Amino acid sequence: MTFVGHVNVRHAPNRFCYQVLVTNNQIELLIPHQDCQVSRTRSLSPMGVIIATSVLISFHPHYVTAGDRIYLLRCLHTRASDQSLFPGSVAPPAISTNALRGSTSIPQCEYQIRSLKDNELVDEAIIGEMVRHHWSCSIRSDQELCLVITNCFVIAGDSKYQLIDKQGCSMDRAILPDLVYIDNMNVEQNVSVFGIAEKPYVYFQCQISLLPSKTYQCAKPTCLGNHRNRRDLLFMIENGETLILDVVSQTVEIRDFDRHFGKRRCHQLPEAIVNELSRDDVVCVTWNFFVLIAPLTILIALCAVIAVTAMIFRNIRCRQRP
Repeated sequence: MTFVGHVNVRHAPNRFCYQVLVTNNQIELLIPHQDCQVSRTRSLSPMGVIIATSVLISFHPHYVTAGDRIYLLRCLHTRASDQSLFPGSVAPPAISTNALRGSTSIPQCEYQIRSLKDNELVDEAIIGEMVRHHWSCSIRSDQELCLVITNCFVIAGDSKYQLIDKQGCSMDRAILPDLVYIDNMNVEQNVSVFGIAEKPYVYFQCQISLLPSKTYQCAKPTCLGNHRNRRDLLFMIENGETLILDVVSQTVEIRDFDRHFGKRRCHQLPEAIVNELSRDDVVCVTWNFFVLIAPLTILIALCAVIAVTAMIFRNIRCRQRP
């Protein structure tokens, strides 16, 4: 039986960046990495670049059914690419094999977004809500290592915007302030939740660099003033002894104001507002309408008074006649 459904690469910028060839017994799918903006993440264990995307297979030509399937495709490229992983950033340096030998273990790093209220992982948030972005690493090593965060992006489908540059500084401090380095292996910052228009789901991806400490003091990004310190830090990151990997946060559903308040039920409104709106003897008018109707009302009342007064005087005169 011939396949009559559809094969779609999820979050692709358009349906023309990939090719689908359907035959009687197989489906061939060609997904160019750059054109389809496929997610790429550097990894130390296994060492290489992990390329991942999800494919939706619909078996009906018109409808979405329970038989449809989503497959997550993950490929490991063990060769370092000569091209940059991120638009506008320098190509990542090759990871020195000497850095992974001896007593240095594979680092375990993570990027988490947590609530300021209960410190729980955030899976949905409202625009303007305060959350904490936290980066951390753990590694067993005889050498003192320092964690540095660079090249951070917010990603939503086919949209991708840089938040932290290659020198570890914020691109827009109103959106994401400069990061706070708690200690050698922990970095965080409190952020007001923001989103991307028409993109309800977002996640964040950053480059983590583990720099060897030569003076038992960790080099940190200097984002205000001294440009020489920025160049020195960039030189240290590009050094062959630096461990570099990528970390990805959990996916967060961003809710705007309309979607949030639209779900509130009537009994959750303030009681005073409910009582005021339910009164039948209250009529609300705009200021312009009031300015128009007030003089007219006064004029009608004045005419009525004059008419009544004239009638009274007329009756009095009629009675006084012999």
